Amino acid sequence: MASSSTTRGWLHKRGGQDNKKGWKRRWCVLHNRAFHYYKSDSDKDAAGTIYAEDIERVSASKDETTKDASYPFPFEVETPDRIYIFCAKAKEERDEWIKKISSVAVSRGQTLMRGKNPILQLYYVTIEIFAEKGIRVSGDVGSVVLGCLSQGVGPKQKKQDERGWFCDVHVTGASVLGLMANQGWTFVNAFHTKTTNAQGTALVPATMYVFSRPKQCQLKGQ
Repeated sequence: MASSSTTRGWLHKRGGQDNKKGWKRRWCVLHNRAFHYYKSDSDKDAAGTIYAEDIERVSASKDETTKDASYPFPFEVETPDRIYIFCAKAKEERDEWIKKISSVAVSRGQTLMRGKNPILQLYYVTIEIFAEKGIRVSGDVGSVVLGCLSQGVGPKQKKQDERGWFCDVHVTGASVLGLMANQGWTFVNAFHTKTTNAQGTALVPATMYVFSRPKQCQLKGQ
């Protein structure tokens, strides 16, 4: 089902915004922090995409209204806009999808698990540094961090949209790491990726940094 960086396979998806329609077979691909589902494994354009930073919860479905004897291993992917319901053909396959999707999810309040027991409630944010110029922050990092990142920058060089807060400025990874550490954030991971530019017209190379902190901590500058 998976390669070193991509997980793919057939799942069934419950149709409709409210999950009231029937099940449809979908080719699903988890790659580059996005979960895509296609009508066919030969399609180039996805029927839908769920971005990792929008995922709030991934879990086996426990709602009796979603259960169907023909689809016994459903799981839910919750975002701010809706709850998606997918179904695997076996419990082991379902659990593997849940594990893989959870591993890339960056949510506003994600619970880390040890076995079946929650061990710590964490708040995650991401900061993308564009290869050429620019930075995007996804998540609430506090006004102090945003102020430091945009120091000396005019209003026209900043933008807020559905993907986060963007600033047209040159920054280094070292400066971001130092700033976030000073504000109480823990560095989790960094990796090279491609992300949507500020205009939303193209994918551009960037380095994404992931940070976390205990959810109960109050953000400095708030």
